[in-house]
Amino acid sequence: MLQAVVIIALMVGAMMTTAGPRRDVDFWWHVALGDQFRAHTPSSQIGQWTAFPGLPTWRSGQAWTEISMSLLDQHLPVTSYLWWRALTLALALITLSWATGVWSAGVSATTPTSSAIRRWPAWVAFLAGVWTVTGFTQERPQQISYICYPLAGALIAQVLRPAECTRLDRLTFCTIIGATALTTFLWVQFHQGWLLACGCLVLAIMLGLRHLRAAWFLVLTLGVVALAAASNPWGFAAPAAARHLAASSSALVEWQPTSLISLPAAGLVTLLVGFVAVWVSGPRITAEIVIVLVLLVSAATAARGIAPAVLLAAPILSRHAGSPVAPPLKTQVTCLAALFGTAVWVSSGLGPAASDHVTDRQASVARLAAAAICQAPTAHVTIATAYNDSGAALYGARRSPCASEHQINVVLDGRADRNGATAISRWLAVELAHEGWWSTWTTVAPTMAILPRDSPLLAPLSAHGWRIVDDTSVDLVVIAPEPT
Repeated sequence: MLQAVVIIALMVGAMMTTAGPRRDVDFWWHVALGDQFRAHTPSSQIGQWTAFPGLPTWRSGQAWTEISMSLLDQHLPVTSYLWWRALTLALALITLSWATGVWSAGVSATTPTSSAIRRWPAWVAFLAGVWTVTGFTQERPQQISYICYPLAGALIAQVLRPAECTRLDRLTFCTIIGATALTTFLWVQFHQGWLLACGCLVLAIMLGLRHLRAAWFLVLTLGVVALAAASNPWGFAAPAAARHLAASSSALVEWQPTSLISLPAAGLVTLLVGFVAVWVSGPRITAEIVIVLVLLVSAATAARGIAPAVLLAAPILSRHAGSPVAPPLKTQVTCLAALFGTAVWVSSGLGPAASDHVTDRQASVARLAAAAICQAPTAHVTIATAYNDSGAALYGARRSPCASEHQINVVLDGRADRNGATAISRWLAVELAHEGWWSTWTTVAPTMAILPRDSPLLAPLSAHGWRIVDDTSVDLVVIAPEPT
């Protein structure tokens, strides 16, 4: 009983951290894309609202997520980001607790203390996962992958033990294969994070094929994953699309190499220590070492790779404590009630209250854009903002009561895989008024700008005849001079 209380308390505490202001600047344009998908906009016109031309073959790899975000924002426009964060984190914690087997890692009437102590890998895996997924939780599509990674990690942990695969009964076998196919099919529609998980699974299967008795299970698993994954928006070109995204995002902080000496990486380091401990004290599985090294390289390459690596590796470490066992039904119901009750409280009460004293610049930019559209002197409007503010400006302008009277564009939005590294770098240089900025500015030809009061662009724009039309907020609205 105490064990269940501790686990639920940890998860509820993690849930409460989702209160507070917005954490991600991209939520706005994800909602805008979802609006277009729901309106059945032709695919050739989806997201065609940037002054920079972008990749002509671009397509969204998370359309179902963006549709979900749009629906949520339609019904809960003020707190939709809180609901998304809280509900997806609740589901991620549930799958993590199951995949790591932490429910069966305590002392009971039938489990002696010495046996429970030997199950420490499950607790290390669970705690490292909770720390990491809580720290990286934002209102963005990656949350769907955070729900699925522990499930994929549990399957990889099973595959890494081919001898156990041969002992599966028919019902368990069919359940694993069916759940794997369904999860993969749904995952590839919601977020691109499936690529890393599927890559690690394929590697684990290839390393395990030398065990001929388990080959039937491994080959069939590989087959259903390949078929389900092929339904993704890029088909078999998905790996190339992922490489393009990484290359295009190279100028952004979250795609910079990871420092292991940092709080975000604490869960990853804890897992690595746990793996070294079990490898030193017990039998080493060569395939497992290879998978862990691959995940470590993935995490070290970019900061945003930390959470996927931890959530995939946690179930693998926990299997050193034995197979996961589901908690009693009463405990499951209590856990679900506690987590989703907390999600409702955070999203409708605690979250808004925690955000009241924080200046929400993104919301302010959205309100300014909505009002500014009604003052636009021309039907064609292109809004210039700081790179991180573009999504909010786009959202606000498209929600303006005057939106139907204008064709609304922004200079650039947060879709790095569409815009490309060159366009992003050029616009970041414009924000700082670096040499050559005016050439880029005139190329994209904005008609309106929403800029912070300390923007280096304000003085040179004023010299070029731009004038301030709204200075009532933390940002300023400036419009282009009328053509002569």
